[in-house]
Amino acid sequence: GASGKKHYIVTLNIICMSYDFTTLCFIRFISGVIALILVLLLWKHRHSKGAIYLILFEISAAIWAFSDGFEAAAIFIPQKLLWAQIAYIGVTTSAVMFLMFALSYAGHTRLVNIKTFLILMVIPIITIVMAFTNTSHELLWSKIVIIEGTNQSVYYYGPWFWAHVTYEYSTL
Repeated sequence: GASGKKHYIVTLNIICMSYDFTTLCFIRFISGVIALILVLLLWKHRHSKGAIYLILFEISAAIWAFSDGFEAAAIFIPQKLLWAQIAYIGVTTSAVMFLMFALSYAGHTRLVNIKTFLILMVIPIITIVMAFTNTSHELLWSKIVIIEGTNQSVYYYGPWFWAHVTYEYSTL
């Protein structure tokens, strides 16, 4: 009834008040939309050499871009942390997807198989788990603070972050 609708409006207002969308947020959202458009365009060519990995790369990029936009807009640390955790699904998988695309496109077919893919995904999967459990160990982010007078956040990195970054750059 009317009280249910009122509750929905109040909840929506509370959610919206937890975010401050800026031009940079919308630029990130546009990047995510472009990645999704590329997924749709690439889908027509999904049987081409390496196309499926390029599609997966664009999906990773879209997750990263949209989540990063919401993280940047979030006002409170719990929301920022949630969006950073979701972003890490895209952050950690994008390099592997791009490497698999490059290997496939370049004709290194003996390396493009499920075994290689699963081996390459070990560190990203561990990193995603680390992101979602970070509050209990702080190995990925040792501290997150919001810069006073803004909603911009600073992430202080733990030791796993550096292990992950080393892995990501080595795959590229």
